[in-house]
Amino acid sequence: MIVAVVLLVMALSDTKAMPPPKAFVEFAFQSVAFNSCGHVRSGVVYNTESHALCVRGRTDPYMEKMLSRQIDDDIGAGGHIRYVVVSGGGGDAASAIRMGRKIHAANLDVVVGDSCASTCAQFLFIAGNNKYILASGVVAFRDGTASNIGVDAVAIPPAQKQSTKEEGDQIADFYRSLHVDLRLLAGPPVDIRTESANGREVSWSWKPEKLQSFGVTKVHQEVFDNPR
Repeated sequence: MIVAVVLLVMALSDTKAMPPPKAFVEFAFQSVAFNSCGHVRSGVVYNTESHALCVRGRTDPYMEKMLSRQIDDDIGAGGHIRYVVVSGGGGDAASAIRMGRKIHAANLDVVVGDSCASTCAQFLFIAGNNKYILASGVVAFRDGTASNIGVDAVAIPPAQKQSTKEEGDQIADFYRSLHVDLRLLAGPPVDIRTESANGREVSWSWKPEKLQSFGVTKVHQEVFDNPR
């Protein structure tokens, strides 16, 4: 009986535990960061436990000011922010561009765990160092001002044309600074292009390898080995 117990213990000690799914291991900390931002409905909030900077909602000058202050304060305190968790859709492009520059200058990683669309995707997400997309996350780009080509032909007031051109210049300058190809925005998939030509406002997502071809590097997307 004693011999049998000893052999059983030895057998169990030699048995390797089943490893957790690869995606779980690689994205565990990012998932914790995202979940710690669940209580934030809108705004910029720093979570001291997960060290995640939660950025949620439409981009505007106030959000820009709050993000800039949080990052500056963190740098002054020694730099504890691990991830910038971004979500939202739309808003002021100029503010989003400046927010993206701030994230990029601080070399911060970004995490997407729900919807990050329009200005969130086009200026905040691509500005991160490492860019993590959780299984529950969607990064959606939207057709809009990506180039000044054709602006003069559009039937809009002169002041609006000028404003549109200035915004296009800001976007182009931002993408050049990140070494990202503007075709990321100006060249959507064929089916999306057809819908856009029909007057529909559309959005789309790129796979990590396609983003890489545009110059958006270090994109990590959570995909489980055995999806159900």
